[in-house]
Amino acid sequence: SLLPIVVTGFLEVLFVICFLYVVRHWEIEKMKSQFVSIASHQLKTPITALNWMVEVLADDKTVKARVGLRAKVKDLKEIAQNMRELVGSLLNVSRVEAGRIAVCTQMSDVGALAAAKVKEVAQLAKKKEQTIALHSQPNLPAISVDAALVGEIYKNLLTNAIKYTPKDGKIEVRIIRKNSEILSSVTDTGYGIPKDEQGRVFQKFYRGSNIIQLEHDGTGLGLYLVKEIVKISGGRIWFTSAEGKGTTFHFTLPVAGSKPKEGEMSIT
Repeated sequence: SLLPIVVTGFLEVLFVICFLYVVRHWEIEKMKSQFVSIASHQLKTPITALNWMVEVLADDKTVKARVGLRAKVKDLKEIAQNMRELVGSLLNVSRVEAGRIAVCTQMSDVGALAAAKVKEVAQLAKKKEQTIALHSQPNLPAISVDAALVGEIYKNLLTNAIKYTPKDGKIEVRIIRKNSEILSSVTDTGYGIPKDEQGRVFQKFYRGSNIIQLEHDGTGLGLYLVKEIVKISGGRIWFTSAEGKGTTFHFTLPVAGSKPKEGEMSIT
């Protein structure tokens, strides 16, 4: 007769323990996000100043006249830019996780947004002698989206494709309407993602084990951020990949448009 009481008591204690564990885990994650946000904000000002000082050095006549010094300043400029991009990525991630990103919708031509980002990254591809092709279905309908957020999706996927594709590689962007969605695909002929790591691709700070030694630059935050932006835009994202053969990222946006959302800021 005591068994039901004992079992009930045990289940109640187990529930309380699980509840406290979840709350504690949530508190730790919240503290981590707050720390990243505060640290990133504090770093933003000195890094901006550092970038400005490097620009001044690069324009100095003495630096320009000395080849060795000019090369060192160029290296310093790249390091400062990488630091700036890292801080920017950390700030964007913390803002997304805190729900502070606004979704300011307007009727937009998705093909034009993609074309603008292809043009923006064209010089990066040219340095690696890569080709980028954009194929957009004719007469795609304009849809209501946040142009800055959608542009960030294309930019991240394109820069990733360029970075993780060897010299002479090919990158292709396709945009079509499929039923009630606009489907975009970014395909590369790059290193691909190891099959046993594909479940971690959208995790923060993930970088493929096969490319860490080949490409030292990278934060592992870009695809996590892309996933979150697609989500708040009302879309879906997935990929297919084969190691050594390349990767294709697909994402959708609803033809009905994204839902506006109040927030403090947009993506930086």
